[in-house]
Amino acid sequence: SNMDLYFIEAPYVKHVDDHSPLFLVPPEFTDKISTIHKLYGNILKETVMIYPRVHLVSFEDISFDRSLMMKDRVNPTEKEYDLIAQRLVLRMSENSSFFRK
Repeated sequence: SNMDLYFIEAPYVKHVDDHSPLFLVPPEFTDKISTIHKLYGNILKETVMIYPRVHLVSFEDISFDRSLMMKDRVNPTEKEYDLIAQRLVLRMSENSSFFRK
């Protein structure tokens, strides 16, 4: 196929490790969130290295904070979705002639 595939890395916010009654992750996983997040990120990075038309939209260089997350500490606010969309368009423009003039 002539299509590119883009994985969007889940932005990591340090406060997901904080315990809160509003946090939607089951209690048995709360101590493992950062480890699960790192493993998921590593899987995406390895997959991108194997397949030339698969790309990663990374957020390693962006520091996310509580203001970008809903009260459940898992889902992003509209402001974070805007940042994710901007990064996706930027990454796509780097790899696709569709975006080039």
